[in-house]
Amino acid sequence: MTLTMHNTLMRFASPTVQAILLGLAIAVMSLTTRAQETEPPLPHPTAIQLIVIDNPGCPACQKFNAEVGQNGFDTHKFSSRATMSFIVSGATNNPEWFLTAYRDGRVKQIQYTPTFIFMALTSSGESREVGRFVGYRDRDWFFNKVEEMLNLIEPHIDGLIFKEGDGDELYWDKSHSEVQEFDRKRSV
Repeated sequence: MTLTMHNTLMRFASPTVQAILLGLAIAVMSLTTRAQETEPPLPHPTAIQLIVIDNPGCPACQKFNAEVGQNGFDTHKFSSRATMSFIVSGATNNPEWFLTAYRDGRVKQIQYTPTFIFMALTSSGESREVGRFVGYRDRDWFFNKVEEMLNLIEPHIDGLIFKEGDGDELYWDKSHSEVQEFDRKRSV
């Protein structure tokens, strides 16, 4: 149908109308090609990764996965400020980048699960831990901790790079007193 209409217009139209139609066709083809070349932009990557150290046998981990988990985080407002990934404690198929960061000391020792580790890309081009908290009580507690940590870390993000200051390690471990309290209760 389109080809027939084109042939009819070209047969009966004046050279001026043909030139205008040809110009319009070229403009439409150009816009269509340009639209096809530029794919829709990907969502802007966040500078902060929230790594969940999970243990399938851990009751607190099971509670976290049931109440929040990946879907609960991905639909929360904080998912625009950090991306969340899971590392299974003791698994042999964890990502090599995480294992390398752990071996290189860019991730501190992990003693309890769940542990929530915040990682950011540094100017050296490597991700490293910039904060963590340990344990899980409930959904509100978790998201309050996430907000607290993001508010501490984000002022040190420039673009997608974590600015480390004067060479001193910038690190917050908001869970230290909680871990000490946990150890005290466990030893009683």
